[in-house]
Amino acid sequence: MDCYDKCDGGKCCNCEHDTGMYEDEKTTIYSDTDLLNYLQKLTDDAKYTGKVILRDSTSGRGWRLMETSWDGCVPDVREAIINYIESHK
Repeated sequence: MDCYDKCDGGKCCNCEHDTGMYEDEKTTIYSDTDLLNYLQKLTDDAKYTGKVILRDSTSGRGWRLMETSWDGCVPDVREAIINYIESHK
């Protein structure tokens, strides 16, 4: 069985057959960088403040990444995530 038989020509092993899409779903696979860059673009569009924070929800039921004017918000999505990680060590 060669690689193409294993991956069916879809996303699996970064081989020369890797299309970036699952053959059966035709779903684009986005990298973490693509996802973070998209969130940063949303932040840069500044629909409200152009600053974000990642925080625990006030109800205690999860977390929130949100554009806000709260204390601690920053203009960089990656920095907001790092701040959250650092504060929860």
